[in-house]
Amino acid sequence: MGTAAQERDWDPWDAVVSSRAVLTAAQGIGARFHQAVSPRGAARTGAWRAVAVISGAGDLAKAMALSRDRQPRIALRWLADAADLALWCSAAGDDSDTSEDAVIPGAALAVEAAARWGAPGAVVPLANAAVAAFVRRRRGHRLRLEQFSWQAMGTIGGLSLRRLAERRRLQLEAHLAVERGARLRRAELAGFHDAIVENEGAVDLLQRALTLIELAAPGGQRLGSFAGAVKAAVAETARGQAAYLGDALSAWQAEHNRRPDLTGLVQLSYGPAEGLLLLGSSQVDQLYQRLDRLDLSGTATVDHEPQRAPFGACRLRVSGQELYLDATEGVPRWVFDATPVGFLMDLGWLAQPAGAHREAVPWSVTVPPMLASLAAALYWARREDSNRSIKPAASVAVSGLITVGYTVAANKTMRHPHTADGASRFPWVMALQGYELIRGIPSEESGARTRVLGLLGTAVIVVAGWHGSPRPRSGRALVAELGWVLAFDAYTRRLRLAMVDSASELTRSMTAQDEKLVAEAHRRARGRAQELMEGALEAARKELSERSAQLEPDVAEEAERRLQHVATALGRAR
Repeated sequence: MGTAAQERDWDPWDAVVSSRAVLTAAQGIGARFHQAVSPRGAARTGAWRAVAVISGAGDLAKAMALSRDRQPRIALRWLADAADLALWCSAAGDDSDTSEDAVIPGAALAVEAAARWGAPGAVVPLANAAVAAFVRRRRGHRLRLEQFSWQAMGTIGGLSLRRLAERRRLQLEAHLAVERGARLRRAELAGFHDAIVENEGAVDLLQRALTLIELAAPGGQRLGSFAGAVKAAVAETARGQAAYLGDALSAWQAEHNRRPDLTGLVQLSYGPAEGLLLLGSSQVDQLYQRLDRLDLSGTATVDHEPQRAPFGACRLRVSGQELYLDATEGVPRWVFDATPVGFLMDLGWLAQPAGAHREAVPWSVTVPPMLASLAAALYWARREDSNRSIKPAASVAVSGLITVGYTVAANKTMRHPHTADGASRFPWVMALQGYELIRGIPSEESGARTRVLGLLGTAVIVVAGWHGSPRPRSGRALVAELGWVLAFDAYTRRLRLAMVDSASELTRSMTAQDEKLVAEAHRRARGRAQELMEGALEAARKELSERSAQLEPDVAEEAERRLQHVATALGRAR
């Protein structure tokens, strides 16, 4: 994403705002196309068709402006939508067919208002209904409030996308909170380990100085191994979370050699660098599994690629055979999958043709697919809540079966197959839009086979719908209806990409905050290691001062020289 996107905060309506320009264009152009081409449209004269073209150009101009600006500007946009609504209410007759297209362009603003404001966003369709009521009443026409169910669907869709984004954010926060403690402990351990390893020469020199001082200890009293104490402290801190590669190899070797078959005895040989390689607990498990799969016997040499950070991905070579260990921790991937929202939106499309002002498909035919869509929405919502993936092939197949079944039944049972003027009605095109939304949402994650089968499903629905439509059938009317489907396909593609961008931005923002905490934990641990080494240096100097009289002058001088080198090295490290 660009710099501007990285600098702004994430909002739950980001995906809606990023896709609003395409939705505005799709609904606007779709409405103009239907007004001018469909026998049911309001643009039935040359003059009104010209007005439809001009309105379409205005829709494109508005979409282009929205693509360059993320500000809501809801009041200004509503005024433009209200003027357009009043214009096309003036063109329509006192019937449901010619007046319906006037409502559609305002749905884009209803989606964004609900996504930004939540339930109060319903003020947009209510305000539009008031405008339509004023114009139609002045013309002596009915309000036909049921037509504003399209904008109500937009409100529900925007609200659902907002709620989905908020739920996924909470889930990501919970996931990161669970992992944060372990990541901070690993960062502290890595910082401590890095400081000790980087000052390994100083640590060794300090240990040798202590050895000289021990010569003066009465009765051979030892001062202890500083290097051993450091390693023990690191091992204690790492217990249950990490282990040195050398320790892990020794543990595997001991367990492997307990087998009764003596021909399979293994002696693992590795150098000092491999012994101090720090692995996470999951990497130790991977190491054991991969070693078990190797056919090892006798002496096996282990080495690794240099310049590897603690807990990072690791490539080992065991007697020439390569083993790859994944990194202990990865960046969490947040998935913003709107499949449940797609099935919820399908309820609105399925319900529309049941209205008496449209095809009047019986509720006995409408309710079963609606219940199936609701069940699918709840099922996939629960899968998302439990962080289980939604398989594209399964969701597309379920939606396809629901849509085909509804298409066949609706064509046979609808009570108004034609308008009063004899124009064909196609109730199944509504359900097809729901199928296209569900098919389009996961297309990036779908394989080629699933995408081809999804397109084949679209063709099956169209052929079945056309074949089962009551005669006489109007090809012109069908083309006008399918224009909505194509427009919605364009929006679905943009919405999908916008959701991916929104998910990436949220993940980046939240993990960046965690990385600051991890970096601070690493820095603090390095400081503690530095303090530990400096404390050991001061303790050694104190011991040397107290025992210098018992040492040979050249031994005391050598011990002092070594301690001075240690002090110089630690000073550079600080």
